[in-house]
Amino acid sequence: MKIKSLFVLLLTLLLFISCAGIFPQKQSPRQDAENLLQEAVDRIGITGLSAAVVYEGELLFARGFGYRNTEGEAVTEDTLFQIGSVSKIVTALAVMKLAEEGVVDLDADIRLYLKDFNPKLLRPDDAPVTIRNLLTHHSGIPSDYMKDFELTQYDPDYFMSMSALLSQEYLTGAPGTVFAYNNAGFSLLGELVGTVSGMTYAAYLEQKIFRPAGMDDALVSLTDRNTPGVSGGFTAGEAEELKFIRDIPAGSILLSARDMGAFMDELLSCSRGESDLIVRPETLRSMFIRQNGDVPLDYDFEIGLTFWLKDFYNRLMVEHGGTIPPFRSSLKLLPEEGIGIFLSANDNIIDDIALNSLCEEVLALLIGADQTPTGTADPERHSLVPGEKEITRKAGHYNVGNLGLFRMESREGQLWADFSQMGIHAPILFSSDNILEVEGSGIRFISSSPVGEEPENLFCYWGNFFIGPVFPVTQYSLPNSWKPRMGRYIPELPVTVGVALNAVTLSYDPEAESMILTLDVMGQQTPMALNILSDSLLQVQGYGRNLGYVLEYTGSQETLKYGGIRFLKVE
Repeated sequence: MKIKSLFVLLLTLLLFISCAGIFPQKQSPRQDAENLLQEAVDRIGITGLSAAVVYEGELLFARGFGYRNTEGEAVTEDTLFQIGSVSKIVTALAVMKLAEEGVVDLDADIRLYLKDFNPKLLRPDDAPVTIRNLLTHHSGIPSDYMKDFELTQYDPDYFMSMSALLSQEYLTGAPGTVFAYNNAGFSLLGELVGTVSGMTYAAYLEQKIFRPAGMDDALVSLTDRNTPGVSGGFTAGEAEELKFIRDIPAGSILLSARDMGAFMDELLSCSRGESDLIVRPETLRSMFIRQNGDVPLDYDFEIGLTFWLKDFYNRLMVEHGGTIPPFRSSLKLLPEEGIGIFLSANDNIIDDIALNSLCEEVLALLIGADQTPTGTADPERHSLVPGEKEITRKAGHYNVGNLGLFRMESREGQLWADFSQMGIHAPILFSSDNILEVEGSGIRFISSSPVGEEPENLFCYWGNFFIGPVFPVTQYSLPNSWKPRMGRYIPELPVTVGVALNAVTLSYDPEAESMILTLDVMGQQTPMALNILSDSLLQVQGYGRNLGYVLEYTGSQETLKYGGIRFLKVE
């Protein structure tokens, strides 16, 4: 019996060892997440990555991957990264704190607090710009305001004159018309904080947000390119110069992984009603409520009070990304799960879409979601072959935010998209879920109506990012008074605008039957169709980011004003 019992014991042990080899033990959530991030850093070739993860209400880790400088110093949990537009979340919290204290009213005319803000109006009876409009990027303030976007040196006060600067510009349309991502609008909010709080914007953030939340390393802005502890920037491993920008409240904050871990921990704890170190729980939760449900031109894009909202495996995700080249950052929270992730890369080699996807891979891993590989077909979705009538109906020229003018045309019985400025010439694939995909480009259009039915509006996406509504170009003949004004215009004075706007060109496109404004940005040509408002005013057709901008022409000097910059005609 003893021999038989010993045999059974040995057999059981052997089977256990064999099964353990076939079914390896699952690692801890921390190990799984760290391994996934390390693999991505190695595979993509990211020079340095700052990462923080909160899991089930506790900080899982805050650490660095890779290197912070050309000397090979490692990124650590204390290395500071420029977080770009994730800064907008911090500025929004400052405004919300002022609102909960009764200092400002979110639905009040911003001019109640900023007396110098008095923009030009195409329609004098338009509603005023409110703080809520600014927090949700629905203010109508030109999103393409380029004057002095990038500065040669640190200037902590430039944005405090934003209300006066924007008063020299026209609103693009009535506030509340459409989502149009806007850095200048957040500088206006920073000016608001610095005006009504009784302290500077920087002091308010340090005393009311950074210090209470335990963000001990946080900096409001880069003050010197050689600031100790700050990561260098890279493009594919080659060093890049760090940038000073005009819009400090929109994109200038520097945080370490340790800081962001503390920040996420506070936000998640607050959302559960367990902390109020920055704002009260009800104030934070109000920032997670959709604000644009009654804006048709936003279609299915959802934004709260600055946080972007998204369904993630049937869970609410609140998020924001940020880019201040060469840094790219992403913050994503699952409030109901007590989970959050922040990633910031110091290398342009990873783009926003890839960083966004990496964050979501980690989150999916942490919640145990069964990820569907990118490109896997929806079983309910099938291809459609549009008829000749449908192709003819869609053929034409269009304006869309960010991307500019493009054309849809019929080629041998198929509809093609032509984004010549991007080198994209590809067929459009129709599917049963009202999606039109520009083959191989990542660009897709969603139709508001089933294929072939009227009325129809198109909305553009690049990957999972909402670009905005698509507008058919309004056609007209070129008036004689504008014919001599066609030509190339260069900046009146040397300007630095983040990405150098070298010149603008006015032309008339006989195929589009519209006047065209072409921006020359570092050699990249971006055309946009224009409407003629008067003998001195032009407007970019459509509404959304970079659309609706009003250009002013001065005939006596042959100058054209665009983006806050005055251009001189040279040919």
